[in-house]
Amino acid sequence: MPKFTYKKPISLCLKYNKIDIENDAYAHLAIISYLEGDIDAENDVFDCIERYHSMRRPNLAEDLKSDWETFFKDSIVDTAP
Repeated sequence: MPKFTYKKPISLCLKYNKIDIENDAYAHLAIISYLEGDIDAENDVFDCIERYHSMRRPNLAEDLKSDWETFFKDSIVDTAP
């Protein structure tokens, strides 16, 4: 999914105070960056997991962690020409 798909919801989340959805959008942007080869984006994913814990949303934290470990963390896409 393209990055712009997640950028608009972030601004709406800020406007309407939807912090958990905002965090999810940031997590998906980090995952996209990681898949595009930015290995440092993994830290952003872990930050989003911790933020869910801070929001007292352990179910969302565990869901994101599970998705990360199952589908994404070993899937860097080589974007070299």
